[in-house]
Amino acid sequence: MHQLEIVQLLLERGADPNIVANSDDGNTLLHDECGRGGLEVIRMLLDAGADTEAKDTTTGAAALHSALSDKETAFATIELLLGRGMDIDIQDSEGHTILHLACHGDGRRMDIAQLLLDRGANIEAKTVSGATPLHMSSSGDMARFLLNRGAHLEAPFINGCTQLSLYSLLQG
Repeated sequence: MHQLEIVQLLLERGADPNIVANSDDGNTLLHDECGRGGLEVIRMLLDAGADTEAKDTTTGAAALHSALSDKETAFATIELLLGRGMDIDIQDSEGHTILHLACHGDGRRMDIAQLLLDRGANIEAKTVSGATPLHMSSSGDMARFLLNRGAHLEAPFINGCTQLSLYSLLQG
């Protein structure tokens, strides 16, 4: 019996789609499947009423945050979750939205950042420490993309650093 069939059978027999899958981190099955890119299982869990807003117990991450873990299916998983009404600006315990996380790194998630902004993600969302997605960008390409999409340079950051000084650092 394959995983898909097992999940379907369990759900048909009344299994709770919101059960915590791993007691160490508080991930639900939806978190785990979003991190693995199991699109069919994700659909089944959502159809069975899985809570898209549930957060894990270690970082406060929602399933949407977990979706970035599987690079091959991240885009499709995020589209699926957003299509099912997931809050695009849901924050983890440090205030990161999925846009913050997509902008962090080498800029290879620009397609995801574009999807999120096209769907209405808040380009000026702030973390607990005051960082916006522009602050989180660590590539010049991502910074330019965010600026072209309307990110503001004026907002101060930690220790008085501005987004303009961050952008200058990214340029060389």
